[in-house]
Amino acid sequence: MSHPNSRAYPRERLVATRRAGLVEAARILDVAEERLFELGLPYAAAPLGGLEFEQTLEAVEAIVTKVRARSLFVA
Repeated sequence: MSHPNSRAYPRERLVATRRAGLVEAARILDVAEERLFELGLPYAAAPLGGLEFEQTLEAVEAIVTKVRARSLFVA
């Protein structure tokens, strides 16, 4: 929720900046970019309960099961 209504950092730029940070963190951790999954949740406003929360958990569970993950990093 940083930079609200900023002309220098509109939403699209913030999304791109955060995505670049995710890719860089993965590179540092030696995680291939194709092993990254994004749920598209709003920054600083992820659901904390209710149906949307349950759907988010189901999406994470499906990814973890699909790739047989042994580790999970959430940002």
